[in-house]
Amino acid sequence: MPPASSADIAQVIARERELLDPTCRANPERVAALLADDFTEIGKSGRVWTRAETLDALRAEPGTDVVTIGAMRGEHVGPGLIVVRYATHLDHGMVHRTGWWRNTPSGWRCWFHQATPTATPSAEANTIASVDAPTTQRDIEAALRQVGVRTDSVVIVHCSLSRLGWVVGGAPAVVGALRSVLGPDGTIVMPAQTGVGDPSHWQAPPVPESWWPTIREHWPPFDPAATPFRGMGAVAECLARMPDTLHSGHPAVGFVAHGPRAAALMHPHPLGAGLGEGSPLARLYDAEADIVLLGVGHDNNTALHLAEARALGDRGPAIDDGAPLWVDGRRQWVGYTHLDYDEDDFPELAEAYRDAGGAQQRASIGFGEIERVPLLALVDFGERWIAAHR
Repeated sequence: MPPASSADIAQVIARERELLDPTCRANPERVAALLADDFTEIGKSGRVWTRAETLDALRAEPGTDVVTIGAMRGEHVGPGLIVVRYATHLDHGMVHRTGWWRNTPSGWRCWFHQATPTATPSAEANTIASVDAPTTQRDIEAALRQVGVRTDSVVIVHCSLSRLGWVVGGAPAVVGALRSVLGPDGTIVMPAQTGVGDPSHWQAPPVPESWWPTIREHWPPFDPAATPFRGMGAVAECLARMPDTLHSGHPAVGFVAHGPRAAALMHPHPLGAGLGEGSPLARLYDAEADIVLLGVGHDNNTALHLAEARALGDRGPAIDDGAPLWVDGRRQWVGYTHLDYDEDDFPELAEAYRDAGGAQQRASIGFGEIERVPLLALVDFGERWIAAHR
């Protein structure tokens, strides 16, 4: 028997793909025409299915799941024999698949199939399975313009990359979209929180009290160029690594900024100022910056802590904290006091702002939203709301 041609491989791939189509699976007679008489399958559960059992199962329950199918690779492996390898994705995870096809007098027929699920689905696989098309930098730029982000303005951005769908190029594409829309005279600011702080306050997770002295003595000193962020996401990390990006210098609740107004917005940032007066947030308020939420809600809106600090003032709960810093060329654990920040009611505050007709613009992207809110208007409203509700 002559080797399989490229046309044969293309035909086999088309038939393998057809077997996954809900329309085909709802038609057992068509499935029967694609399976060899001695067909067997090892399913995702590890069960071995015969041809008759497979057809009976499809008659009882055709299966209408629409799966995301990865690239199929066909290979001629012997006389009249082609193997097809690929992966499929469902909400519950990824499955590696192999289909063996034999050339018979009735044409190419599948005689063996194996489905091997991965141990756990990857976040990226789930994202791919959840959207119809990838998100491009141009898509993000269009959404930013749709919500009113202006050239030459100042924005403080909070972002969940995964909520934007499968972004072509990942975090650099999001940063690129922001830079393109803002232009060379615009400035981008993002939170750069690290989780560095006194271990007596740690909750996610807490550590034994007997560990606290060791942590205070040995935690490496804060370095704005090297200390990693915690919970800020890939986009903030990407912006921080760009040339000319400035860090505000706070070891726990710092910010990074890129653009011509970065230095004026970032410095100074005293330990005790944190997220209140004297912090970059207060200067963003004075600059009439915009808050831009990319795929996240107001529970992630750091700017609302400025409203919290102004509403509570000296009557707000305070905690003693600390951080390892370089002082006169030596590492020291430096203590300071700050407001005990609480964002639990921020979503309720934001909903009240919308209900009151507060300015905001929203657009859909991926399976999330982009929202722009004027920082000054939201902070002013939030200050009054927190004063009345806490």
